[in-house]
Amino acid sequence: MTKDTDHIVRKLAAILSTDVKGYSRLMGDDEMATVETITRYRRFIHEFVESHNGRVVDSPGDNLLAEFASAVNALDCAVAIQEKLAIENQSLDDHRRMEFRIGINVGDVIFQGERLYGDGVNIAARLEGLSDASGICISGTVYDQVKNKIGLPLEFIGARKVKNIAEPIRAYKVLLSQETERMNGFSSQKAPTSQDEVENEQLSGSAMLQLPDIPSIAVLPLVNMGQDTDQDYFSDGLTEDIITDLSKISGIFVIAKNSAFAYKGKSIPSSQVAQELGVHHILEGTVRRAGQRVRIATQLVDGLLNQNIWADRFDGNLKDIFDLQDQVTGKVVSALKVKLTSEEKEQRTSRSSVNPEVYDLVKKANKLGLDSTFKSHLEAREIYQRALNLDPGYAPAYVGMGWTWFDEWPFGWSEDKMVLEKALHLSERAIDLDPNLPEAYSLLSCTYLWMEEHEKAEEVINRLLAIAPNNADALAFYGYILAFSGRAEEAVAPIIRAKRMDPGRHVRLSMYLAIVYNLLERYEEAVQELEPYLDDYSSYLPLQRMLAYAYYQAGNMKRARQTATHVVQLEPGFNCEAYGRKLPFKDSTMRNRFIDTLKKAGFQ
Repeated sequence: MTKDTDHIVRKLAAILSTDVKGYSRLMGDDEMATVETITRYRRFIHEFVESHNGRVVDSPGDNLLAEFASAVNALDCAVAIQEKLAIENQSLDDHRRMEFRIGINVGDVIFQGERLYGDGVNIAARLEGLSDASGICISGTVYDQVKNKIGLPLEFIGARKVKNIAEPIRAYKVLLSQETERMNGFSSQKAPTSQDEVENEQLSGSAMLQLPDIPSIAVLPLVNMGQDTDQDYFSDGLTEDIITDLSKISGIFVIAKNSAFAYKGKSIPSSQVAQELGVHHILEGTVRRAGQRVRIATQLVDGLLNQNIWADRFDGNLKDIFDLQDQVTGKVVSALKVKLTSEEKEQRTSRSSVNPEVYDLVKKANKLGLDSTFKSHLEAREIYQRALNLDPGYAPAYVGMGWTWFDEWPFGWSEDKMVLEKALHLSERAIDLDPNLPEAYSLLSCTYLWMEEHEKAEEVINRLLAIAPNNADALAFYGYILAFSGRAEEAVAPIIRAKRMDPGRHVRLSMYLAIVYNLLERYEEAVQELEPYLDDYSSYLPLQRMLAYAYYQAGNMKRARQTATHVVQLEPGFNCEAYGRKLPFKDSTMRNRFIDTLKKAGFQ
């Protein structure tokens, strides 16, 4: 006869798994003290599990496994545990503190008597390994149940591939109260007063952005001090170049251009900007151009201490503009005490002077290219050609011209794939001339994707990320490539990371993420990602189409039809089949599903 204890039952449960970080070290240092502490701490944990209607399943060594009927109860219990242990750790020397890591998952588990088995348990254990010391990490299934029911922010840390679990798991970090994190050594409620205190300060602005674990900076738009306001293209272009140069350095976290330029023309304290963007340092300044002479005046500000680190002036000739940029970025690197790799040092010594007229023409054309009209692209193309007539060896001109050809394909201005071949040739020429030019790899990777050569697109974007590891646009586009390659789960993490580097409102990044969410059938999240742009981008048709798709799949037929009607009014000739055929899906099934859904939403 089978015993009751051998009876196997499956059910859904919230699983809490915890262990002690550095337990072996603690035991090696003082075995008796460690046993005494963990026995006392286990008693607290057992009490909290019981008081939150849970059950301790097992507690071998430094591990403990508990099960709950409710995800909210499990998370409330975990928070209570960390708050209590943070207080208890205050009485111990730093090197003797016992810091538990907690992972929580909701999933299908197997009950056999008092024991638990299955992936639901294994995932909780893997999340525990992703957690910070004295922290809590939860799965996407827990997040879906608790996101509107707790008073603590949750930070998405990516779709993680973990050992012995077939599919990547969505993981979220629970941002504990400032007091708890202060006691755990993560942050402080008081204003920082020294460099040591600043290093671990967590910014607690409206977006709850946490400081990166490497030196971080935002480069604000340089103010044009010349009398000609038409020279803004020059000051903006120079700012972009400095951001690009810093993004090539692996040891610096750099805020992307889009978010930095949101502060153009605004007088906002550096400390507020640092808090809003979640960075430690701000570089700001002015540029004055008189004929061929250029003066850049900049200052590096500690945004947390709200004090200047240095202020300097850089004078030179326009033909030596790259040398001036290198002087600015070199001083930033020195102040932030960043050690360059040998490859990064080589990049900084390999640039030559430039024809001032060519540099000027390319910056003007780049500004024109930002206007998403065919007319502006043709005007920009003509200016790029003038620049190349003056200097056939200037790589950025080939890149700029390449984009004017490429855009004809996704924007629907051309049905001839010859435009992609043109873009491909021009990007390859630019790379031949300057193998360290990030923009050239961006163009080449993008072209390969829309030519549906997905493996080549991924290979090129990885080459770009090797050159510029902190380039937000490259990270986001990497996710975009993965999405269209049928690897949507992997696509979430790089796009989320890019959004951290570009934390302002950025419609393109939100579009990328919404596409991924739609492919993952997380339609409500796709809607939430796109709806904030409705008013400001009412005529941006790609957004409107993607939103109509998400509305329909989320079951909101009324909004799907309204959005489709709006698009058709703006673009009467829109055709689902033609549009869908151009999208670079690797899997034709995904393409057909996309087209079919647009038709159901109200498109023809």
